[in-house]
Amino acid sequence: MSSSSRRFVLAFVALVTVAGCGLTPVYQSGADPTLVDRIGYAEPTSRAEQVIYQALKFSLGEGSGAPLLLTASVETDISAVSRVQSDDPATPYRLEMTARYTLVENADPETVLLSEQRAADATFTRGPQASANAAAEADAEERAARRLADIIRARLLIYLRTAS
Repeated sequence: MSSSSRRFVLAFVALVTVAGCGLTPVYQSGADPTLVDRIGYAEPTSRAEQVIYQALKFSLGEGSGAPLLLTASVETDISAVSRVQSDDPATPYRLEMTARYTLVENADPETVLLSEQRAADATFTRGPQASANAAAEADAEERAARRLADIIRARLLIYLRTAS
């Protein structure tokens, strides 16, 4: 058997194996309807919360009139990354974003189904230009918020799968 034939057979076997794995994206048509559009979202009070809610709405559905309500509060901490003394005016920073989120029943908001805290971070650089610094920090905040949304989405899916 030639080298190219062997590669073809291995690729075919891998493709058949992956095709039969049974994983289905949540947002795919035909996905489990018990997981989509079950969560409503509180009004965001910051840009980071807005990014998180939008990302969750995109992947889990809009949730208007949903039986569950997700509320998140976000805190951000920025710290300089230690570095060796140099002539470079750019200074690296780390933005750590922490989200405390709660999932409750819309019918009875006192019934807390899930209450957790998760964190994500992103790095950025500040230099001598104020506008570039503001843009870099805003970009880092958006990246951290999107990472948090992915983490929260995974946790919500686990909860919804096990609670159904």
